[in-house]
Amino acid sequence: VLDPDAAPSGETQPLGACALFNKGGVTFSAPSGTFQGTLQVSMTTATANAEIRYTTDGKAPSATATLYEGKPLDLTGTTRLRAQAFFEGSASGTAASALYVARAVEATHAFPVIILDSYGSGKLPTAEEKRQFVDVAYLAMDPGADGNASLGQKPTGGSFAAFHGRGNSAAMFDKVPYRLELRNEAGDDRDCPVLGMPAEADWALVGPHADKTLVHNSFVYELAREMGMAAPRVKLAEVYVNTDNQPLAADDYQGVYQIVETIKNQKNRLDLK
Repeated sequence: VLDPDAAPSGETQPLGACALFNKGGVTFSAPSGTFQGTLQVSMTTATANAEIRYTTDGKAPSATATLYEGKPLDLTGTTRLRAQAFFEGSASGTAASALYVARAVEATHAFPVIILDSYGSGKLPTAEEKRQFVDVAYLAMDPGADGNASLGQKPTGGSFAAFHGRGNSAAMFDKVPYRLELRNEAGDDRDCPVLGMPAEADWALVGPHADKTLVHNSFVYELAREMGMAAPRVKLAEVYVNTDNQPLAADDYQGVYQIVETIKNQKNRLDLK
């Protein structure tokens, strides 16, 4: 449990299997990931005589969306870029998407890193009756050959997503737990492996605020699974959460979290059959 590279009980999956998008009829010059300062992104399409329409707010590009006129886009903030080729007013091929997360900090960690950036949504409400899912960019960086993961490396996973605060009294702690739902471009659930755990859309990010060892839940869950009991898989990760309208900064670092499977009647979770 203490080894960030250790496989979860039983199944292992490629850590980068939750691929970022950019697979449509438009190609972006820069891959999804983090950036500092200003990022220039150009767009091309293989469709002859087609025009490219794009959005930067996550909405699907229509035939009346902003026209790309060949000049690179200058991105300075976290952006959901979606683009579609159109020929004579009709969509050609599928839309392409990318996530670009602005940052103003360098950092390296020995655990996997998860970045959540909510496009300047502001602080999430803690009261349970006021919680609603808020759109968020999700990026994951796994340790490389040197055993470290950095904020500037190529992400090994990422997705559109949504999140809200989680827990009752725990939601009032300085280290807020979160409920995370991975989503596709249409806003529907997107099943992805997270940190080697089997693919699913729903996850809990538990901040063990009262557990200064950080491993009590992880140890008990893993012990239960080795005994043949039903228990969630869990992995440890360094988590950054940015809710303001500024690039990711040092004070967005939230610490070590437990990334935990939520309980669902699903074959890779609580399989009631």
